[in-house]
Amino acid sequence: MWDILFSSFMCSPLNVTRFEVPLHIHPDPSRPKHPLYEVELSSYPFSFRVIRRSNGAVIYDTDLPGSLVFEDQYLQLAAK
Repeated sequence: MWDILFSSFMCSPLNVTRFEVPLHIHPDPSRPKHPLYEVELSSYPFSFRVIRRSNGAVIYDTDLPGSLVFEDQYLQLAAK
């Protein structure tokens, strides 16, 4: 399991140069140091699950065929 103490991440294709808006996101100092959830990542195919620490319930799961689609003009995200 991997604890995420931030609320954003970036996914982009390799070897592709794109313009990115210069946006600096500062961490929120009021966020809890020990969140009530864990995040489980899978590298191939890429997917992630958010799991409640207290009882192990899966809150969000993208481990579905075709659930994460990265294209030039859009990002498709499906979950169960």
